[in-house]
Amino acid sequence: MIKAYFEGSCNPNKDGGLMVYETIIYREGVKIHSCAEVYERKDIVASNNIAQYCGLIAVLKYILNSKIKENIHIICDCELIIGQMSKNWSINKGKYKEYAEYALKLIKKLDDEIIITFEWQPVKKRALSIHRLLGHIYHEGILGSA
Repeated sequence: MIKAYFEGSCNPNKDGGLMVYETIIYREGVKIHSCAEVYERKDIVASNNIAQYCGLIAVLKYILNSKIKENIHIICDCELIIGQMSKNWSINKGKYKEYAEYALKLIKKLDDEIIITFEWQPVKKRALSIHRLLGHIYHEGILGSA
């Protein structure tokens, strides 16, 4: 089974904020992929939810591009994404809407035999350090001021 973790954050949590996401993907406990991306543009719509969705989209693109045919368990600390991707919550008119819809399109592209599950897990239980990383980038001015 594939286990994929992702995290995303925006600082400040508003348009033009510095967004960053991180993903880590494991197969049977062995890391097979990880990535992180930082967005520092003043002209983009930005929020924590969008940053989180960017992490999920990165996971799904990796799964599709790698032609993985195993069941996938996706874990994050964003209840909104877990609820929406599990189809327990509706996708409303938030800034994240186009990202949520794109993630659902990617999920539909997965092989029909693949079972994909989602789990909410508090960030304290995971090894991802995106909030610390974002705080360091933002406060130290590594990429300029946000």
